[in-house]
This record gives sequence, structure tokens and C-alpha cells, in this order.
Amino acid sequence: MTELPPGFFDASTPPEDTTAEVLERQELQVATRGLEAALGRVAEHVARAREEEVRDGLDESTRHLLDRLTGDPEASLDRRSLHDRVAAGRITWEQVWTDPGAEAGGRALVLDVVQQQTVDAAAARLRFAEVEAAEADVRPE
Repeated sequence: MTELPPGFFDASTPPEDTTAEVLERQELQVATRGLEAALGRVAEHVARAREEEVRDGLDESTRHLLDRLTGDPEASLDRRSLHDRVAAGRITWEQVWTDPGAEAGGRALVLDVVQQQTVDAAAARLRFAEVEAAEADVRPE
């Protein structure tokens, strides 16, 4: 192959990357930056929520649900153990809630609480909709 003078391009050799490959890499970089930014926002939100939970403590309904799910005589041993340790003051529900991985069965317990809260919220939403529908039927036109 002969050496070309400066400023000339040898069109007989293909470029290193095709335009499609370059665009694909750029799209991946843009998507990655967007996902990283979104994950950063999620991490900030989670951190703020945890700070609020630590500062404000658990609401009474969450405490009641934790107590009910762990105090049931049919509950698993790890749940009954949590219940007994909270009752004895060796651990708090706030500690279990903010760091569920530190306790055996803690993550599953927190997920069960959240699931029950979701079911309860859906039932409340349905009751509100029923009341609104009944009120709409009674209103004079």
C-alpha cells in the first residue's frame, strides 16, 4: 500500500466502525446516563424516606400489623422471636423496618406488611368509590 499525501482519504479501506455501530454506541451511552440519573433519584428518595422513618418513627397501623403478624401463635419461629425481642425491649420495630436484612425473616416480614397495607389501601379506595357512587345516585339533578 502506498502512502497517501496528508489530507487524502483512502476510500478502498472500510471505516473502522459503521455509522449504525457509532449510533448504537451513542444511544447506549445516552440510555445508560438516563438510567444512572434515574437510579440516583431513586436512591435519594429512598434515603429521604429512611431518614423520615427514623425521625418520625413508624405509624401506629404499621406497628400493629408488625405486632399482629409476628405475635400470631401460628407464625414462624423467626417471626415469633422478633415479636418476643420487641416485647422485651431488645430491639424495636423501627430497627426491623429500617434494616430488615439484619433480622432472620425481616425482609419477608416487611414485604408481607407492605402487601397487607396495599390490600388495605385498595379496599379503602373501593369503599370510597362506592360511597361516592351512592352519593351521586342520591343527589338531585
